[in-house]
Amino acid sequence: MTLLSLIAPEAMMSEAAHLAMALGRGEADRDTFLTATWQDAAGQLYAVAAKPQATLAQDPTLPLERPTWDTSGGIDMDAVKSMQNVLVFCDTEASESLPNPNVGGILALRGGDPLTLMASVGLALVPQPL
Repeated sequence: MTLLSLIAPEAMMSEAAHLAMALGRGEADRDTFLTATWQDAAGQLYAVAAKPQATLAQDPTLPLERPTWDTSGGIDMDAVKSMQNVLVFCDTEASESLPNPNVGGILALRGGDPLTLMASVGLALVPQPL
C-alpha cells in the first residue's frame, strides 16, 4: 500500500479542503486539513494528512472534475484548480533529497512512512501545553 503524505501551509488550509474533497469520497474529506499541528524551524504552521493513494477517487495530477457525490455544489472547483496549480509532487523512493515543505503550495510525498517523512522535511509536531 503506497501512502500519499500531503503537507498544506496554514494559509492554504481552506482551499486545500476543497482539493481534499475533490480527491476524496465524500464531504467528510473537508476535514482532511482541519488543523495546523506541524511546524518548520521558522515556526510556520502546516496541516498534514496521509492517505493510501489507492483510496483517492481521482488522480491529483490530472484535471479534476466535480465528484458525482457533490450534488449540492459544495466544492469550490476554482479553489481545487488553484490548489492543483501549486501542488508539488515528490516520489520519495525515486528522490535522493526531499523538498522543503515551504514550496508555496501543497507538498505531496509519495511513498515512505509519513512520520519519518515529516522529520525528513524538517517538520515537527507543535508542542501542546499539558
